[in-house]
Amino acid sequence: AIQRNLINASLLAKNEELVDRFVNEAKERNDDIHISRALAMKASFFSRLGRFEEAIAVQKELEKIYDFESHSHGIRQEYGKDHAVQSYADSVQWYMLTGDQPAAEKQIKVVVSKLLPQFDLRDVDLVMELIFPVLLVLKSIGQARHAETILFNNAINPYHDLGGSSSCWIKLFNPIAYLFEIIKMIEEGERDDQMLSEIEDWIIDPERSIFSTELQYKGYALIGEICSHLAQIKVENGEDAEKVIERGRMVLARVVYASDDDQSDAYMVQMASAALDHIAALEDNSEGESSESWHEKELETKIDLLEKKAANGNSEDTAFKSSMDDERCVQHQKTGKRNKCSPTCAIQ
Repeated sequence: AIQRNLINASLLAKNEELVDRFVNEAKERNDDIHISRALAMKASFFSRLGRFEEAIAVQKELEKIYDFESHSHGIRQEYGKDHAVQSYADSVQWYMLTGDQPAAEKQIKVVVSKLLPQFDLRDVDLVMELIFPVLLVLKSIGQARHAETILFNNAINPYHDLGGSSSCWIKLFNPIAYLFEIIKMIEEGERDDQMLSEIEDWIIDPERSIFSTELQYKGYALIGEICSHLAQIKVENGEDAEKVIERGRMVLARVVYASDDDQSDAYMVQMASAALDHIAALEDNSEGESSESWHEKELETKIDLLEKKAANGNSEDTAFKSSMDDERCVQHQKTGKRNKCSPTCAIQ
């Protein structure tokens, strides 16, 4: 297996050699199922190294071979998961990271119009894994409403209406739905004080930031960006933003300062970094703190995170599993129908 943290040049060369060998062997077998899996693996490998142009080149090679109807079932039978179809979604962010937004938007159309309709919407985890990279890009290019529609039509509503199953991704329903809601308020100039209060109560609760290990940085990034937008609204209206700013700084620092050589989440980390910078600027404006004071707090947070990592202890998985027990959508218990719930109805 390819190691996640590629910090050694010789190890990097060895892993790249293994990937190339896998691709060549698949091509020698002349089996599109194995070739598709191998190419998806190679594209993912390059993305983890931050070599996004090379990842895109491999993705284009994959697209000449892969066909969902012909290959997806076979790939899942052989490898347990269709990594090739996921590569299409991941490449949306690779295009953005290389400055090619038109290509990213074109790839979004492929994922949403051609690939997503072929998924079983009851499998929430697979659907969310596919659409999450797309949703982040859409909200960053001024299409939060479109992103929200994709989220509700293909993940949140099917989970409720079709009896969908999910082991972890439902924990991101609320943060991403709330993020889209607050972005829409900002973009459309329509403030909903009741909704803002609901969002603030939700993000301030520390129990809401307990995610599975696999998704914790995604969850932190979403909550942090919500805090960034909410703090902006509060500052502009002369309201106390201290709690929101503090909360945002804490969760965003966990993403920005994570010591990991894997660059596959580079787009999300950039998003978190921008939100953290925005919070720093808001804090300086609202509290009159000096730049030196901000950087001292930032450094303290980073040191604290590193010390916790050094302790090699992690109780979050246990807390996450506990928090999932008997969790239900309160609004659905009351109404029984999705269309009577609030715009951000998800798992409370």
